[in-house]
Amino acid sequence: MYAFRALGHTCEVAGPNGFRYTELDIPRIAWNYDLIIITDNYPQYSGWKWWDWASIKTPKLFWAIDTHLIDYRPFIRNAQIGYVAFNIPSDMKNYGHPRSFWMPYAVSTIHHNIAGTFPKEYDTVFIGSLTVSARRKEMCDRFNIKHMSVFGEDYFKEMKRSKICFNLSISNDINAKYFEIMGSGSFMLTNYNQELVDFFDGSPDLQACMYKTDDEIGEKIKYYLEHEDEREAIAKRLYDYVWKYHSWEARCQTILSHVQSRPVKIEVNPLSWLRV
Repeated sequence: MYAFRALGHTCEVAGPNGFRYTELDIPRIAWNYDLIIITDNYPQYSGWKWWDWASIKTPKLFWAIDTHLIDYRPFIRNAQIGYVAFNIPSDMKNYGHPRSFWMPYAVSTIHHNIAGTFPKEYDTVFIGSLTVSARRKEMCDRFNIKHMSVFGEDYFKEMKRSKICFNLSISNDINAKYFEIMGSGSFMLTNYNQELVDFFDGSPDLQACMYKTDDEIGEKIKYYLEHEDEREAIAKRLYDYVWKYHSWEARCQTILSHVQSRPVKIEVNPLSWLRV
């Protein structure tokens, strides 16, 4: 919402605990908008009291994250989704939706662009859930990686205070932490992901941050803790790249580009003039 507004577009959030509108308002207000973006992939856990997207004729875009865990094809078909944005490019190919495009996570100029100087207090840190993957705890224990559980603004501040931020995504998922770590300006140490490397045009800096074996984790931690100048130079180049090309404003431009180039016919509602 903030990114679309920053680009000069009218944008509102509707859903459980929405700012102005709840999910129960959607059938009433949908006709006021040119596009609806559905970003909740787990309505059964989010408290939605309404989820009848097939009844909404305004063009709809569904952001399909976690396709490595859930098959969204029945929902996309039944809800008559016009556009699908995918976080994992290989799944976009497998789904074969005619109006699909790749849209991974990004950094937020509102929430992530925190000013100030943050001295490095920690060597190697993992900030996130250990319960999602047992390997995360295993790697933290094995390589003396400090685990932290912080949220909101503190999440980004603690990343900034870390010399190395560890990440271990599940499968080939391009998780948000890739962009959050790079966007914090700290050095990222993460599992190898060819799709992310391709997305960054084969960036040598990004590949320097990736490990392919467990042994490489320990080797790279040792190397980059000892070579501070090289570590910080890589982190700075990736920081600049992410903020230039991978902000939410950039993602909104991607959405607009795809929607405008492949319009979906809007069904005319004879009562659309009526405002309740």
